[in-house]
Amino acid sequence: MDSLLYQYAFPGVYTVCLEISNFAGTCTDTYCLTLEIGPNATEDQDPSGFNVQLIPNPAKSNTKLKLSGTSAIGVRLLDVYGQAVWESKAAGSEYDIPLDALPAGVYLVEVETEKGKVVRKLVVGE
Repeated sequence: MDSLLYQYAFPGVYTVCLEISNFAGTCTDTYCLTLEIGPNATEDQDPSGFNVQLIPNPAKSNTKLKLSGTSAIGVRLLDVYGQAVWESKAAGSEYDIPLDALPAGVYLVEVETEKGKVVRKLVVGE
């Protein structure tokens, strides 16, 4: 298994452990990490002075992008290979991004504004 995606149902503090073993199972090691999972949205203040929100994040069928302090010139949703899977060239401060046709995974939302470009991570669940 190369990767595993797990979506917590509620905000809180969780301990996540990874057990690693060799093929024969004769050598194992465990690594644990405590994570604080926030509410079902992200909001980040960009150094250029505007806020970017993705609600919800993680998301299943769609997410809403909200900007404050600026408006976008263009928005793109990129897969892990950097390929655009959704794009809008319409200027605005709110966008509904459809996700139902996308496989579960991690995507990047690239927002281009007159103040610069900012990228946020978006998790699409099953």
